[in-house]
Amino acid sequence: MKIHVYEMRLKLYVLKDITYQDMLSSEAAFIDSALAKDEKWGRFHECNCFKLYVYNGMHPLEKEGVYKKDNIYTIIIRTVNPELASYFSKVLRNHYTDKLKGLTVENRIIHKKMIAELYALTPVIMKSDEGYWKNKISLDDTKGF
Repeated sequence: MKIHVYEMRLKLYVLKDITYQDMLSSEAAFIDSALAKDEKWGRFHECNCFKLYVYNGMHPLEKEGVYKKDNIYTIIIRTVNPELASYFSKVLRNHYTDKLKGLTVENRIIHKKMIAELYALTPVIMKSDEGYWKNKISLDDTKGF
């Protein structure tokens, strides 16, 4: 079975100023309330399971830490579920909450390619049966992990 990654670039109109600290929860409320509009997707939202979708924070980033009312920002949502991608594409473009209004959705499929390098802003902590790697595992020994 071939798995595709579906990407939706969603343009959002900000109805109220949103602080950086509240940005992701405002996006989550927007997406969750869109799922709740449909019985099937509402049950999916309430289900205690892996949802198989991710989304990022709004961009462009605001230097002052406040996403301003009456401005337009973009978020990217990705999923491997084609039915969910189709639902998001239809519903999110006209959906709104008290803080956000969906404007347009641009769809594409992310094609598989080999990863040459991987960079992460989140630190990785490596642990083995002997405990944390520092002073127990040499850097050469970490290549097997």
